[in-house]
Amino acid sequence: MKTTSIITLILAVFAIGAKSQKTTVYNQKGYKLTFINYDATFDTLEQQRMVKTFFTVYPELAKTYNPKTLKTVIMEIDTSYKGVAATANDTVHVN
Repeated sequence: MKTTSIITLILAVFAIGAKSQKTTVYNQKGYKLTFINYDATFDTLEQQRMVKTFFTVYPELAKTYNPKTLKTVIMEIDTSYKGVAATANDTVHVN
């Protein structure tokens, strides 16, 4: 019984650690991007490219197609997400 409890506790700690996150908030040109990364192996240069692309493209698309669009966006890098990418309201999920 004691061994089972210890093993369960160890597995729970690993499961929590595997889902650890790093959140970075960027503000530029009146827009806010919250970048949440659940993947410890995700390349920081790739993150920088994605952030730069967001602040280059999103304001232009908003200006052209929907000036009243959201000014705050959340981008999640999450390997547990089973699709390639998806959006819902203010959140972009990327695997």
